[in-house]
Amino acid sequence: MEGLAGIIGILYWKKLTPRFWGAFPIYLIIICSCEFFSWFLIEHNIKGSKNLYNYFVIPLEFLFMHFLYYKNLPNHFRNKVILLSLFYIFSWFLEQFFLQHTQWIWLSMSYSVGNITILALGIIYFIQLLKSENLLTYKSQIFFWVNLGLMLFYIGTFPYYAMFKTLYETEPNLFKILSWVAVILNYAMYSFFIIGFICTNIKQK
Repeated sequence: MEGLAGIIGILYWKKLTPRFWGAFPIYLIIICSCEFFSWFLIEHNIKGSKNLYNYFVIPLEFLFMHFLYYKNLPNHFRNKVILLSLFYIFSWFLEQFFLQHTQWIWLSMSYSVGNITILALGIIYFIQLLKSENLLTYKSQIFFWVNLGLMLFYIGTFPYYAMFKTLYETEPNLFKILSWVAVILNYAMYSFFIIGFICTNIKQK
């Protein structure tokens, strides 16, 4: 679904406006390529998959989404987006270089911080949408669908990732069920991205 979303985005690439949206399908293709490369490394027992995610994939995902919020939220919220991005970068730097051997109950401190920043920005976007004239044409706005997908995925999977280590060690059956829920929500998120590419009003400014 990730790759499919990227391909459909490429097909609509020339019609995406404003032009910064042209980076979105390219971003999806890059992430999908990293997923396949990581799978290749694991299948051939080659080390590096974990580092690929820790040092490139996951930071890129959060920072690119922050970039989208920066471009789509009203100007007076841009400083807040920058502050949240710096907060995430600080948490990532702290975790990777000073707290690597700390045993978290969750999957990752920086991942949890990034998750919370996306939730905060997503809520701000919906509140601003309800107050604006764009509410009348929300179905034709690509970021409405992107934000909807992000909120669904990050809200739905946050308990799973927040208690990842504890669930894995003490509740293996529940862990497996929630793992499938996370996969389903992941598919749903990329489906909303696809809807966004298809439904975008190309004349909208």
